[in-house]
Amino acid sequence: MKKFKRIMSGLKIRNDDLVLGIGSGDNPFARADVLVDKFPMVVGRHRTSLMAARVDERPFIIGDAQALPFVDDAFDAIISRHILEHLPRPEEFIADIKRTGKRGYITTPSPFTELIHGGFVDEEKAFAPEVIEALHHGKGIEGHKWLVLGLDNHIYLTAKSQALYGVYLMFGSFIKKNTEYVRDTFFDAHPRWRETEIFWDRDKLQMSVVEDITPEAKEDDPIDLAEIVKSCRALAEGREQRTSWKGKLWRKVSSGREFELAKLLACPQCKQPLRIGEYVMTCQKCGEYPVVNDIPLLLKEFLNKAGEIHADKLYHHN
Repeated sequence: MKKFKRIMSGLKIRNDDLVLGIGSGDNPFARADVLVDKFPMVVGRHRTSLMAARVDERPFIIGDAQALPFVDDAFDAIISRHILEHLPRPEEFIADIKRTGKRGYITTPSPFTELIHGGFVDEEKAFAPEVIEALHHGKGIEGHKWLVLGLDNHIYLTAKSQALYGVYLMFGSFIKKNTEYVRDTFFDAHPRWRETEIFWDRDKLQMSVVEDITPEAKEDDPIDLAEIVKSCRALAEGREQRTSWKGKLWRKVSSGREFELAKLLACPQCKQPLRIGEYVMTCQKCGEYPVVNDIPLLLKEFLNKAGEIHADKLYHHN
């Protein structure tokens, strides 16, 4: 609750502000009006809680943080929690949040957390070559590609490169084995050590890369389209059960902004407005994106895949 209040206060979120939650996952930001996530299902490298995304009464869109499917200036505030460290092309993410939002909040694991915990689970094998290789550039357990530091409106990134592994694995192991450090106890006493936090303003936000990741690491992970569709159908079916009446009532009181989702959505590739249908959303330039149980699938990988997904459906365009 303290962190929630700090975010609300830091962003000066008003009742009439429209708020986007990026990478909403299984614990979406309570004040967000619209939710977007690329992975609705459990993907170990991208959702370490091992829980599927939470879909409630709020609009939920399948989309990429590096290619947000929204029109320019769609939101007053954007919340992104534990997303940036995973992204292969963070410059695209920064450009798109500045395009679609006026201000926002970004949080990632702190450099301290990355150094201490590093992403490995079995400490006895922490220095094994196969473990180091798996962790290199986000290929391992947590999929983190970057160490992130925030100074005011400036974000500094450095790759979790092979050269750093000897340093941070040794440092983390030394602290855990030779001191009285206990993770939860320490972070309860020193909460600011756990995460990097950035409150940003569109006109001031900058990003600098100290050491870049490899060209291979800049490629998007392959995604399982069938699994995303299956997950969206399952999530949509349980939508009412996951809608907390307390959360719904609180959002009704704290968010007085009326909006039409259709007017906010855009093609993730060309950013042109979409024509909304029952089973598809159409970009006149690029093509069609499917809609599954009222969840738009606005990823480039789904472009012109609606026919395969809705083979037995009749499309109705507005």
